Amino acid sequence: MVPLLQGHLGPYEAKLTKLDDSELDSQLHQYIVSSPAAKALPKKGQLFCWVQTSPIYHDSRAKAINETWLHRCDHGQLFTSAALQDDKIPYSTVFAGIPDSYYNLFYKSRFAFHYIYRNISSEFDWYYKVSATKQIIPRLQCIPLQADDDTYVIVEHLKAYLSKLNPDEPHYLGYVLKPYLKNGYNSGGAGYVLSNAALKLFDSLLYDNETLCPDNIYEDVGIGACLANIGIFPGDTRNAKGQNRFHTDPPSEIFYRNINASWKFYPEKPGFDAFAPELISFHHLSPDEIRLSDLLLYRVNKDGYNNRRPVFRHFPQQLYFSVVTTPMNIKPLYSAIAFTISSNLFEICPFVANTSDSSLAFLLPSLTSSTQAAERNAPRAQTWDFSTTTAVRWPDFNKSPKIGFSLIMESIIYV
Repeated sequence: MVPLLQGHLGPYEAKLTKLDDSELDSQLHQYIVSSPAAKALPKKGQLFCWVQTSPIYHDSRAKAINETWLHRCDHGQLFTSAALQDDKIPYSTVFAGIPDSYYNLFYKSRFAFHYIYRNISSEFDWYYKVSATKQIIPRLQCIPLQADDDTYVIVEHLKAYLSKLNPDEPHYLGYVLKPYLKNGYNSGGAGYVLSNAALKLFDSLLYDNETLCPDNIYEDVGIGACLANIGIFPGDTRNAKGQNRFHTDPPSEIFYRNINASWKFYPEKPGFDAFAPELISFHHLSPDEIRLSDLLLYRVNKDGYNNRRPVFRHFPQQLYFSVVTTPMNIKPLYSAIAFTISSNLFEICPFVANTSDSSLAFLLPSLTSSTQAAERNAPRAQTWDFSTTTAVRWPDFNKSPKIGFSLIMESIIYV
């Protein structure tokens, strides 16, 4: 088996492409370094999560994932090709000997699953793989790609779903796509899960078998083809209503069904019905959208203003400016979250929809003094003064072809 595609330069490519797999393994292992944070993670549990990334995304996508959902896995770390500057981030340089290229993504995943099972732990019930790398490849008939795509995962929903299944049976779970394979394959963008039994079979029967597990230019197709050759096919992860738990696209495209039907293995519902209340993942989100997702799901209390105050200082200011100053493309009868800036303090403000036209009227609490701001910043129950309010109107959103991200997220939170 030729592990790396010829013609893509990398620091070790000339040497590694001439080796067989056994020699390649020993060469790759000597370049792997794990951060102290990664070494301290548990070696057994329900869910092992690994995110495939590369150095050019260490300060953007990888950082956003680490700041939000990754730590909610029992063991969650980044797999990359070079050390990160922050040792407090859990990472391992599993790909240090493999050139960063779309054409090597299949080999990276194949080697990573083998490395996890043999060198980190074989005692987790489930192994979840997510990619945070840019997929550069000629479009041809491929799914449209975005430059700043990434994945957000609601880990609690994933764990709850997996708890109903038996990890000792060979499960292969995710968002099923149709092309290339008769029984489909799971999208790498939405992330896919292998049970302990499935990973054991992958390592023992497929890793060193070029006949059953040949190289493939498409990472997710390749993994699906390997598993299909030993009788492991994608499971149906939709709920009883036919709504998807895993999503390989952003909310707006899913809502308006802007997805090529030839790629969909199962029929999809339109609008809000496309989103399962127990939703697990979205794909094609920017780092700020990942942080906003986490903010809305974990830091905002829909029932009122109390001790569960969001900690805004952990998020970049441009996130809030963009929400305030850019039209969110939302319909006027729905709810969303608006942010205002007053006395250098971010506050969450409710608003009401103006049903008489296509604008929105926001109710902004009165913040007039630094003393009031300081009091609101104190770690105690919030007291809101709406005796003085200001109405702010935004443009006609009905003319927009897309729906706002915040609207979709609230439909998930409030189901």
